Amino acid sequence: MKGVGIIALIRCVNCGKNISNKAKKCPHCGFVNKSDKNIWFIVICILLFCILVCGIFFAYYMISNNKEENNIKTEKSSESLNTFSFETIDNENVLDEVINDSNVSILFVQSTCEYCKMFIPILENVSNDYDLKVYMIILDNVDISKFEGNEIFDNFINSQYGTPTLFLFDNGNLLDVISGYTEKENLINEFMENNFI
Repeated sequence: MKGVGIIALIRCVNCGKNISNKAKKCPHCGFVNKSDKNIWFIVICILLFCILVCGIFFAYYMISNNKEENNIKTEKSSESLNTFSFETIDNENVLDEVINDSNVSILFVQSTCEYCKMFIPILENVSNDYDLKVYMIILDNVDISKFEGNEIFDNFINSQYGTPTLFLFDNGNLLDVISGYTEKENLINEFMENNFI
């Protein structure tokens, strides 16, 4: 006969008496046999848990790798900015001393800033041609706490200026601010207008 499965006797896990393997509950004690369903539920839960744990480890691995790659890129970029001839400033005392000189420029840059990487060679070329005094602060290399309370540093941090930004000083007086990427000709004009050239 079609549709009839094999019927066998099994022992009730509760009372131990023989019952049909097709019985949903024991006719002797009324125990409901959910063992098959429970086993599958447990197996599925374990599989889902394993997938979740693997996903967390994979996400952690990817985030860690990205951080390492970004740190390496930042270090390489910082090294490339340090290859220019500008002296770098890393604390308030040096900054205060420098701005009190005549006709001096302070350049704020970041190693991750593409405009900085394009602007610095132009500024270096102009500074070499006209013997200008230019100092550089690489923001991602300095401990900001070393500049706390410094008017110039605070002026940059609290302003809307991005990077690169060039501050022009003469004997402690702020003459001009050149913010953003600037072509060579315009840069020379700015220096001329402020009597640096």
